[in-house]
Amino acid sequence: MGHRSLLPDKRAVEQGNPIDLQGLQTSTMGNRDLEVQVLKLFLTQSRAALDQLGRVTCLDEAKVILHTLKGSAQAVGAKQIADVCADLEQSAGQGRHLELEELRECVADACVFIEDRLNSGSQ
Repeated sequence: MGHRSLLPDKRAVEQGNPIDLQGLQTSTMGNRDLEVQVLKLFLTQSRAALDQLGRVTCLDEAKVILHTLKGSAQAVGAKQIADVCADLEQSAGQGRHLELEELRECVADACVFIEDRLNSGSQ
């Protein structure tokens, strides 16, 4: 009983999806169940991180949350989120005000993409 892979077709990769599913498949050794678990975990963690960032009281807290989200994003192949987190982490380290709108948009795009892939893969 084989599982459908979450890999997009070549055209989808060329369109710049927010998640590198090919890289994710490699890192999960082609285990679709593990891919699904990792993607679901990222959905939960990324949304929680945004919520926490909206409530932080100091930049040191923000740096920790951003660093954690950056690592999670790298693990699922969400390069744009990881890059934005790195920039924001650097800004926090320099004591600058954090503009989170780009991060919110990137996370929202990735979450919609992941949910669409999970829903289409479960048929």
